[in-house]
Amino acid sequence: MNDDYFMNDTLDNINFSQDLFIKNIASNKSSHNESQAQPKSSGESEEKEISLDDSMFLAGSFKDDICNGKENKATTICDKAAVSNDSNIQNREMEQPNEVFKCSLIKTRSENDTSIKSSRPTQYMPVNSRINTDTSKVEKKLKDSLQNETAEFKLDNAIKLSSWGLPSEVLKKYESKNLHSMFHWQVECLRKQNVLENCKNLVYAAPTSAGKTLVAEILAIKTVLDRRKKVIFILPFISIVQEKMYYFQNLLGSSGIRVEGFMGSYNPPGGFSSVQIAICTIEKANSLINRLLEEEKVSDVGTILVDEIHMLGDPSRGYLLELLLTKLLYISKKNTNINLQIIGMSATLPNLDQLANWLDAELYTTDFRPIPLYEQAHVCGEIYDKDLKLVRKLKPLEGIATDTDNILQLCLETIQESCSVLIFCPTKNWCESLAQQIAMSFCKLGNAKSEWGELLRLQLNTNLIMEVLEQLKFCPVGLDNLLCKSVSFGVAFHHAGLTMDERDIIEGAFRSGALRVLIATSTLSSGVNLPARRVIVRTPMFHGKPIDTLSYRQMIGRAGRMGKDSMGESILICQKNDYRVAKTLMSAPMRPVESCLEGAGKLKRAVLEVIASGVASSPEDIELFARCTLLSVMNESDEDLENPVEEAVTFLRENEFIRLQKVEDGTEKFAATSLGKACLSSSVAPDEGLALFTELEKARQCFVLETELHLIYLVTPYSACYSWGNIDWMFYLELWQRLPRSMKKVGELVGVRESFLISATRGNLQTNTNKSYHKMLVHKRFFVALALQDLVNEKPLGWVCAKFNCNRGLLQSLQQSASVFAGMVTAFSRQLGWSSVELLISQFQDRMQFGVSRDLLDLMRLPILNGKIARTLYNAGIETIKQLANSKISRVEDVLYKATPFETEKGKEGESEFAQKQRNKFR
Repeated sequence: MNDDYFMNDTLDNINFSQDLFIKNIASNKSSHNESQAQPKSSGESEEKEISLDDSMFLAGSFKDDICNGKENKATTICDKAAVSNDSNIQNREMEQPNEVFKCSLIKTRSENDTSIKSSRPTQYMPVNSRINTDTSKVEKKLKDSLQNETAEFKLDNAIKLSSWGLPSEVLKKYESKNLHSMFHWQVECLRKQNVLENCKNLVYAAPTSAGKTLVAEILAIKTVLDRRKKVIFILPFISIVQEKMYYFQNLLGSSGIRVEGFMGSYNPPGGFSSVQIAICTIEKANSLINRLLEEEKVSDVGTILVDEIHMLGDPSRGYLLELLLTKLLYISKKNTNINLQIIGMSATLPNLDQLANWLDAELYTTDFRPIPLYEQAHVCGEIYDKDLKLVRKLKPLEGIATDTDNILQLCLETIQESCSVLIFCPTKNWCESLAQQIAMSFCKLGNAKSEWGELLRLQLNTNLIMEVLEQLKFCPVGLDNLLCKSVSFGVAFHHAGLTMDERDIIEGAFRSGALRVLIATSTLSSGVNLPARRVIVRTPMFHGKPIDTLSYRQMIGRAGRMGKDSMGESILICQKNDYRVAKTLMSAPMRPVESCLEGAGKLKRAVLEVIASGVASSPEDIELFARCTLLSVMNESDEDLENPVEEAVTFLRENEFIRLQKVEDGTEKFAATSLGKACLSSSVAPDEGLALFTELEKARQCFVLETELHLIYLVTPYSACYSWGNIDWMFYLELWQRLPRSMKKVGELVGVRESFLISATRGNLQTNTNKSYHKMLVHKRFFVALALQDLVNEKPLGWVCAKFNCNRGLLQSLQQSASVFAGMVTAFSRQLGWSSVELLISQFQDRMQFGVSRDLLDLMRLPILNGKIARTLYNAGIETIKQLANSKISRVEDVLYKATPFETEKGKEGESEFAQKQRNKFR
């Protein structure tokens, strides 16, 4: 993962296409409650149904005792006797009270309950006395039983969603997903002391697919409707933000609650002020909080929901999440009138109590998982359970010599049950090669007259697969050859090298069942919600070292689809020499979360943002802010924090981010300079802000406007240098020598030297000093800028990828990163008062996002259009949305028809009738 924060905000997909699978799935997406729909019970045993049903059936219905006041079925004989002799009950009570009392007691206890002894007295006493004594005892028992029954009745009522005061429209949406009730743990979590009544902060942890998000949904809805406050929902990746945005819009749209996403370069119309629930990435949430602090509108927000709060320990982005939460804790302590509730959702961690203590929150944990997960390991053809006890041996498949680790066999076993398989591999190349291997094996087996061949022909839906292939043909780069070969047999790969459209289509196809095997890199485990019946982890070693425990748990947590699967399986594939690693990995506890604010480097931004936003101005304020950090809670001594804070303040003063300002009472306070405010408004870190300031100041003195390349270089993110990878320096030199003079002038101005390129082609590239390393970064950044220039000049993505020898997913990701960075540079320039620079740069935020020239920007505001269609309309004289709206449908149809290459409806040579129908369907 890239270290630059805004790059992380764009690595995932941001796409609002209406593709076949995306359109069908968007309204049904949910990270929890695809989730809590009741499982199908066809052919299932009663025991299995009970084990998979809502937790109301798991709470001990068959071991009820006097403590819960439930009636035990083992006592029905006594009940029948009482009912059959109803007419003589009164006489029997007088004659044999103890027997009746014994029966009454039996009715309220379990068979194994030995705590209640027989009510028969051990010595003689008068009958009336015995009756009175025993009656009082029984009355007390019955009273306790009644109280417990009442509590149980309340709990049974509470698990019904209809009992939580949700709007009827929302309840209907839940019912449409077959969701009527909650799990018991969700009720207990919401009932934690003061969480709902007094908006107490809450940290809760549950396994994957246990339904964590439903708790957050109820808290969010009640915040908006009951407290009349806004909600900010923070998620780690753009893909999850987009997924959650679609889900919440579908869930709450009919209730009048407006939900929008804040991600990448996308900001909804009207901004934050027009929404009730904002779904944000960490970076966007931090920007929103900064703006609210600056405008003194934090009180508009009632609840901050943080999913994956264990991201606090992420080396590249954890510090930003900690900074965001620290600001909220600080402002809550400083201003008691602000009633802000922080809700953190997490994986089960050993130091959750420490996180809860930091946030002054209630803590709730559960290990409940609605779908049983069977964790296993595969070693040399043998399957072992979690305790490494042998479960079974696999027989090799006949005729498939390449299936040395039984991957194909494990896939076929799952497909045989009409289920899906998710395989995690360490690298993109491994994903692609394994997908090809499985697809080729499916092809070989499918053409054979064997049991497995019949199975594959029965289970793989040719119609759905053809639709997936047709969808992929309409992607910006067309149908990739490797994808075509694998998808044709129900297999696909998923990694960052794919375009956003390709990833969306593949995810949708896997959910729908068109694809039965998906091979992915580890990033998918923490991204969009793609559960499968069986999860296979291809090796315990990722990138030369054992998989991180958290990543492994997230991978295997994808096993089991609520409402579809009766169980989930994970299988870790390992060789004999990896046996110890696998054993350790399967039994290893989660690592505790640690603060990422260690050292003055990360604290610079933290201190600058609280000063620039106006919430801290004195040394005492900054000290209080520092004590609100997770770092402070984890450090035993305050002295460990004092020195880094002082170093951060000194750095900010020396580099003119902040200054000391005298106030009327003669005291001094800290205030942000224009440079400091520019960093705040653009969400730029101080070190990066210094580099950007120096670069823009130099450009203001000598802008090269003969070409757009200089402006494009300025909006090329610094992170591009690290994410691009290796460059073919010989190609770079040849490209440089072919550049027109105007472009070479830009390169020379920013520091590109032909002598450096010649030296690099000879293998003499030196990066052992800061100066030489900086030179290398400048040359790489200029190379990326050349590729981005082709994109904004409407060169096809595939053409640019081929020219610069890079994968399409990386280039598209850099394009989106540049769009975000262009917006940041625009805000930075505006705050500094550099209006000319702002005017020149501002156009590139939209141009980078859409990959078009400036004249198409108005048409591109229409989401359904892409650059190619927009250019076709523009060339036909339809240059704006207004003109398009006023055009006759027949004219628009004629323009688009003429721009489409002709293709006959008749069958082509060698084309099957089915293929002809599918082709014409998408003409």
